[in-house]
Parts: sequence; structure tokens; C-alpha cells
Amino acid sequence: MQGIFWRGPHHRECERETPLAPVDPFSGRLPILPMYNSPSVELGSSLKDRTCKLAKHAGGFLTNTLPKQVYLHLLLKLPSVYRSRMRRLFENANVSPLDVDTLLQTINCARDQHARMRPITNVGPALIRFKISWESFIDSLLREWKTLNIVSALLLSAILSMFQNQEMAYDPLVRTTALLSLTCALWSLVYGCIYIVQSAMVKSMYKATRWTQEIQKTTTFTLWNVQIMLALPGVWLAWSMIFFIASILAFVWRSGSKKNPSTPSPLGPDAEIGPRVFISVLFILGIAYFGTILNTLQEYGRVSGAAEGVDMETMDAIGEGRARRDGEGERERGREGMGCVQG
Repeated sequence: MQGIFWRGPHHRECERETPLAPVDPFSGRLPILPMYNSPSVELGSSLKDRTCKLAKHAGGFLTNTLPKQVYLHLLLKLPSVYRSRMRRLFENANVSPLDVDTLLQTINCARDQHARMRPITNVGPALIRFKISWESFIDSLLREWKTLNIVSALLLSAILSMFQNQEMAYDPLVRTTALLSLTCALWSLVYGCIYIVQSAMVKSMYKATRWTQEIQKTTTFTLWNVQIMLALPGVWLAWSMIFFIASILAFVWRSGSKKNPSTPSPLGPDAEIGPRVFISVLFILGIAYFGTILNTLQEYGRVSGAAEGVDMETMDAIGEGRARRDGEGERERGREGMGCVQG
């Protein structure tokens, strides 16, 4: 009984201090298949039962784990990189779910006029660290998106210059890969511009708490989530580089020889449908991601005037708390210096 009473407060304290961790939407793993000598299978089970369990696990892998991993590898596993960066952000800030709930309750109380008249004082050191880490994280993303935009613009000019060469422009393989690279670079530039424009809005503490709630949901969608949204400019630029390199290699191996004519023959009526459909599908996919990004930013931007006011008050309270902590630290260092001088 004493151990139970002693474990209760300690367990609640550990739960409060547990830092946030973003949910991995691609965490589907291959389950252990129940074999004949597996301890998870009862000895008395029939061959039919073992076959049904094996078929169930195989069906789960084919319908859940395999599509997730294929989609993640098509995204070049960049969403996992951003997920690890967000996990380090929460670990460095040491923000617990209780701290985020406290901040959200403070913002939701903005609808209460009596609550708005009371100053915000329940700002702990964890939220101060979270504000500093969040602003640093957004600044690093902003620098990254600007760099990606510069590379995308340079790549666009390089691809357009390829079409000025008649031999490259009339080669079906070179032309198709160059058009694919052009499409990917264009969408990478578009996504990066949208994120740069909206970066100032995302810096607010209200948006930070909304993003924090989103990434820790257990019902996160695999096809679209915060990690994929942040990784889209890098993913499309990476695929643009891959197609650009493929077009260069295709030109190297299909030109400059006596066997290869200076003007390649065009594709036939049936063969030309494939590249056109593939490029069109890729462009439509970019439009779908573009609409999803706008919808997501619109959902995050639905903030009432009261919530914006509380967000400003919260930021002021966090700033005052940070200044107070810095002032106390300077006074403490001053006392230590005076003690050393007197000694």
C-alpha cells in the first residue's frame, strides 16, 4: 500500500515531464509471422488455424505496411528527416503535454471577457524554451526554403537552355526526362514561395500549439500530414535533380556516335501517349498537393480576434518571463562577482 501511494505522485510527475514526441505515420512494421515452431502459436492449433493467421499477417503487410513504405520511399524518406528534427525540438525544449494543454486553455479562454481582463501569469520555463526553440526552428526552415528556391530557379534556367539544342530537344528520352525535371522544379519553387510568405504567420505561439496538437495525433493520415507538408519543396527538388541527371545521361549515351543520327526519329502515335500521360499525371499531382497546402494553411489561419489577442499576451508574458529569468541570472552573477572581490 505504501508503494502504491509513493508511486502515484512520482508517476504523475514523470508523465508531466515526458516530452512531446511526433507520431510516425509510417510506423507500420512487418509483424512476426507465426511459424510452426513459433511460441505464439498454440501447439494444439490445427494447420487451418495457422494458415489463417499467416494469411491475416500477410494481408496486413500487403495492405498497410507495404503501401506506407512505398509512399515513404517515393518521398525519398524526407518526411522522416523533418520528423526527427521536430522530435529534437521538443526534446530540447522539454515541453510536456501538460504545458501545451495549459497554453491552449489560456488561448481558448479568450472568448470569456472576464478571463481576458485577467493577466496571463501561468507561463513556465518550459514554454519559454519552447518559444525560443520554435522560433529558431522556423528560422532554419525559412533559410532552407530560400536555398531550395534558389536551386530550383537555377535548375529551371538550366533545363530551359537544354531545349535550345535541337539534338536534345528532338530526342524523346531526353525531352521527356527534361520535362519531368522542369515540372518538379516548378512545383518545388511554388511550394517554397508559399511557405516563405506564410512563415511569419507560423511563428506565433497559437500556430505552434496547433502544429504541436497536429503532430501528436494518433490518427495522423499517412497520405498527408505536417511532416509531408514540410518536406514537399525538398522532395520535388530532389526528383527534379534525379530527372535532370537522367536527361543528361540519356543525352551522353544517345548522341555523338555514327550509329546515332543527329536528329532522332520521333515517337510513333501509340508510343507518344505514355510520356504525355506521365507528365500530365505528375502535373495533376502537383496541383493536388498545392490545393491541399492551401487548405491546410487556411485551417491553421482560422484564428479569432480574441485568440490573436491572447496570443500576443502570451508572447508578451513569455518575453517578460524570459527577461525576468535573465535579470535574475545577471543579479546572481553580480552577487557572485562581488563575493569574489570581497574575498
